[in-house]
Amino acid sequence: AEAATNCCEAAKCSEHTCAAGTKAITSKAGEDQTADPAANCCEALKCVDYMCAVGSKAKTSEADKELDSNPAALCCEDDPAVTPVPVTGAATFVAHATTEQAQSAVHEMLAALLSVNTVDVTVTVASEEKMAAAARRLNGHGGVFTHTATFSVHFADKAKASAGHQALTDLTKTDAEAALDTQLKAAGGHLDETDGAWSLTMEALVDENSCEVFQCPLGQKMKNGVGATAPSTVAACCENDPAVTPVAVEGTASFVAMATTAQAQTAVAAMLAELLTAKAVDVTVTVASEAKAATPAAGTRRLADEVFTHNATFAVHFADFTKATAGHKTLTDLVKADAETSLKKHLLAAGGKDSEDPTWTLTLQAVVDPDSCAAFNCAAGYTMKDGEGATKPATAEACCVVDDTKCLSHNCAVGTKAKAEAAGTDKGATDAEAATNCCEAAKCSEHTCAAGTKAITSKAGEDQTADPAANCCEALKCVDYMCAVGSKAKTSEADKELDSNPAALCCEDDPAVTPVPVTGAATFVAHATTEQAQSAVHEMLAALLSVNTVDVTVTVASEEKMAAAARRLNGHGGVFTHTATFSVHFADKAKASAGHQALTDLTKTDAEAALDTQLKAAGGHLDETDGAWSLTMEALVDENSCEVFQCPLGQKMKNGVGATAPSTVAACCENDPAVTPVAVEGTASFVAMATTAQAQTAVAAMLAELLTAKAVDVTVTVASEAKAATPAAGTRRLADEVFTHNATFAVHFADFTKATAGHKTLTDLVKADAETSLKKHLLAAGGKDSE
Repeated sequence: AEAATNCCEAAKCSEHTCAAGTKAITSKAGEDQTADPAANCCEALKCVDYMCAVGSKAKTSEADKELDSNPAALCCEDDPAVTPVPVTGAATFVAHATTEQAQSAVHEMLAALLSVNTVDVTVTVASEEKMAAAARRLNGHGGVFTHTATFSVHFADKAKASAGHQALTDLTKTDAEAALDTQLKAAGGHLDETDGAWSLTMEALVDENSCEVFQCPLGQKMKNGVGATAPSTVAACCENDPAVTPVAVEGTASFVAMATTAQAQTAVAAMLAELLTAKAVDVTVTVASEAKAATPAAGTRRLADEVFTHNATFAVHFADFTKATAGHKTLTDLVKADAETSLKKHLLAAGGKDSEDPTWTLTLQAVVDPDSCAAFNCAAGYTMKDGEGATKPATAEACCVVDDTKCLSHNCAVGTKAKAEAAGTDKGATDAEAATNCCEAAKCSEHTCAAGTKAITSKAGEDQTADPAANCCEALKCVDYMCAVGSKAKTSEADKELDSNPAALCCEDDPAVTPVPVTGAATFVAHATTEQAQSAVHEMLAALLSVNTVDVTVTVASEEKMAAAARRLNGHGGVFTHTATFSVHFADKAKASAGHQALTDLTKTDAEAALDTQLKAAGGHLDETDGAWSLTMEALVDENSCEVFQCPLGQKMKNGVGATAPSTVAACCENDPAVTPVAVEGTASFVAMATTAQAQTAVAAMLAELLTAKAVDVTVTVASEAKAATPAAGTRRLADEVFTHNATFAVHFADFTKATAGHKTLTDLVKADAETSLKKHLLAAGGKDSE
């Protein structure tokens, strides 16, 4: 108490540092802290203290709310008046700092340099330790890392973003390093004094892949507010423009050129855009190419193998019929020589060239296609869509819509079906009339029973009634369930209804059958989801090999093909490369061998036909342009199983463990009382540029070769000692990786006679022969002999 009086005085609130999440009470700055300064001098931060990010604004109604764990959601709301503009880039530097310290330093540096709030700066850092720093670490300098920071700073508008972008672009290396080092030291690190470096890469303020620089095709216009959207696509950037109905001029062109299909397609599109003053986005071209025979006709020069006849089909879209008619006339009047000159120029630009005997033919369709919707006959129950007369190509989907007055638009009640040939019949004014005019009773034979149930055969000809599931179907039972190979049906459970685990309910192990798997992988390209691909391969294998689906397992990994982008835009759906891994189980080795042979003999054509049938049933199909089928079959015998394992001398293979994997002595072998192995032991010493492991492998291989022994009967241990870097007088200097290897070995033989012969072989071994063999095996193991 005396000490408190003599030595201490009251501290003021102005001298107290409030904890994170709280702030000083300004009015109490001159008051004493008291025994609980946090409670007396501080108060919780509130929304009024929180700075909202660019693009959001403070909720005025929440100003007095205390901050929680998600203050942005509590205190802020979207600001429709502000669309944030990001300035993005990357910076690389070398520092004694952790990833977290580097991230904090770049974050604070950017906020300070650009005078923005830290909430508008995001930074991620990837760090890689510098191997050259090892010596410094040993000297106590700590870890040195190359840090690569990727950052984004958001501004309220384009002008501020441009200014920020310019500020970073103008930043000198010296100023950047000084600012960064200050922040690194504040975070607990520092730039590396020996090889510190700063490099800054700024992305363009306008994303070249964004909607801001995207051109919408005719008939489409840019959506409002999507300028920063990326990647740019018609769907992301554009919307229908009711003011423009594009009119297409279509035609075909044929020519001979030394060019790929892609080069030919690029050249024709560029030529048409140039000749007709059209935007590239309004020109579509597809090309089919056919290689020209390498042997020419008499009197002509021999054509190279890369010469193709290219047949191009094209469409150029114009804003109205007047412009389309003018474009059509331009192409009709096109002189062959002028066309060839333009085409040659664009072929060269695309990386191809014309052949020695170029030919050009042009065929144009009328501007208005007589096969457009205006001349299309919609099927019974459909009527023409309003305003689609000029739409082409004419399809039922493009031209027609269901007629609400016809039976096709009526949904028949459960237990009934649409009358045949009634799709175009007037359905009537009421639902009752529609039911009479359009529908008739459906039979049980037409009902598809739900999963887990089956049709009642005796009721096939009866009406479904209002509850077809109850009237036409019954639950599946164990007698309907097919047990997998290796199990058999429990006869006592035949009448049990299937539950969620029918294999456990209905089946039991069949000790008479050990399933033999045939495994492999198949790769193909298809318009299909992973699930559709998996279903198709599953059904195809079951059908081709005449096995039950329960004995087939398939897993599929899918990767989208980037080249399919154009097809996706044309409505073809995603194109994927599917890699299927499968396993088919058979009841014995003979059946498995037959199944393995059937798959091995499967031709690409037959496989593609079978697969496409199943893909279509699942809702997909093989890709018609680059579909491919490749099949890789694994060996029928598992190389890691006991079936191919070699037991050491004194051991023999256990009965019935052939399929056991992984194979080990314990798993595959048992004591063989007929053999008592006899060991020949010894030591070998040599100098080599090789690791201990390489030396051990080489000695074991050498002994097995020289003594005609199995590898499993040779054991070798090696102790290695590095040779001094300074050689003895008169010898060449040895590299640091040279070792003296001392090997201790044992080779096991089946009896004393064989062991004695092996001992004599080694005793008689000439040094030169031993070295020759050892050198060979050292090289095979990745080492080499020394000088």
